[in-house]
Formats: sequence, structure tokens, C-alpha cells
Amino acid sequence: MLPLLQQCYDAATSAKSLAKAVQSSDVAPLNVTISNSINIALLVSPFTELFRAYPGVHLKIHRGSPAAVIEALKGGEVELAIAGPLGQAWDRLDTWPLFQEGIELAVNSDHPLARRNEADVALAQLAAEPVLSRIDWETSEELARCLSAKGYTPRTAHEVETDQDLLALLEANAGVGFVTLTAPRSPTTRRLKLRDLDVSRIVSVYAVAGRHRSPVATTLLNLLRAADWSSFGVSEPA
Repeated sequence: MLPLLQQCYDAATSAKSLAKAVQSSDVAPLNVTISNSINIALLVSPFTELFRAYPGVHLKIHRGSPAAVIEALKGGEVELAIAGPLGQAWDRLDTWPLFQEGIELAVNSDHPLARRNEADVALAQLAAEPVLSRIDWETSEELARCLSAKGYTPRTAHEVETDQDLLALLEANAGVGFVTLTAPRSPTTRRLKLRDLDVSRIVSVYAVAGRHRSPVATTLLNLLRAADWSSFGVSEPA
């Protein structure tokens, strides 16, 4: 019963914080770091509720690689971080899993793979394809390990740091790319399921264990943990 009771407690705490915050319009600074691999569109609803609760909130969003996310937390530059798996890079991280999402293949709509009737693709069909690679992606090591286990080594064509840059190269038909389910989309690209590969990642919110959190940070944390992410096609974390 613990998970259910914890969820009820978090919801009650969030409601209490929101009720108290609405009475105040004081400026409330909040620094948050978000990994380059997180689509900020996912956070519109929690941010909307936060702005409603704290009309005077001053939100400062940092972006960066997984290493930059950890350093921002270590240095006290931010109170919260939202990212994919950060591994065991620092033992003082408190972690609250939000949702789990799969990895798909993204191609230009004019690509031969996109013009097929099938909604999925086998790794063998990618043997000659130039693959767009993500630099410092939280999923890189796990994806590479799974691909190697299947006997497939991607032929790297270009390297980018963000999903937006990857999307731009996909629109230019510069290759194919592995992306998360919630990564940005465009009308000129198509997503395909990977038939013989089952890779996913868990997106979490992070904070430093034992470090004081402001009321506005606590409110955002509770909003994120209480959010319903199912509308994005993702699942509960395993």
C-alpha cells in the first residue's frame, strides 16, 4: 500500500503548498536544469500550474548535457533537474522517476523506409544507412550496448547535441536517427518502431539529498510527481 499512500500524501502536500502560495505574489526565484534530450513541451502543464500558484515566480531554465546537469546540481546552481538516467555519477542525488518511454527510428518522409507500408523496421534494413548521432545523450550507452548485442554497428554520419538539431538534419534528409518517443516531431519526418530492439529510458526529476528546497521548488517537484504523463504515450516507470 506504500506507493498509493505516498501518492495521496504528495497530492495533499502539493495542494497545501498551492493554496498557501496563491495568497502571495512575492517574487520567487527558481533555477531548474533540463537535459538537452528533454522536450520542454512535456512540462507545459506543470509550469502552468506553477505560474498560477506563484504569480511572482522567476523561473530560470538551464540546458545541458548529463554531465552539465550533475555539475549544476553539485554546485548549487539549480534546485531541481529533469533528465534521463544519470547513472551513479553522484551518490547525493535524490531521484523521483516520472515516466518511461521507448526509443524509435526517425526518418525523412521522403526516405525509402518511410514510403513503405510497414510501421516498423528491422535493424538489418539500416545496414547501409547513415545514422545521425547524439552527443552526450543519456541513452547512448544503453542503446549502443543493445545494438551491439544484435550485431549492428551504426554508420555515424553527423553528430548533434540537441533533438532540435537532429530534427533539422532529418528534415534535410541527411540520414536516419534514433529518438525518444517524446522527442519533437515535424510534418516532414516519420517515426518507425524498431522491430527487433526494445530499448527505453526513464525520465526523472533530481535534487540534492539533504539540501534545503524553497517552497516554489517543492511545489514544482510535487506537480511533476503528480502529473499524468499518459497523454504523451509514455508509461509508468518500471
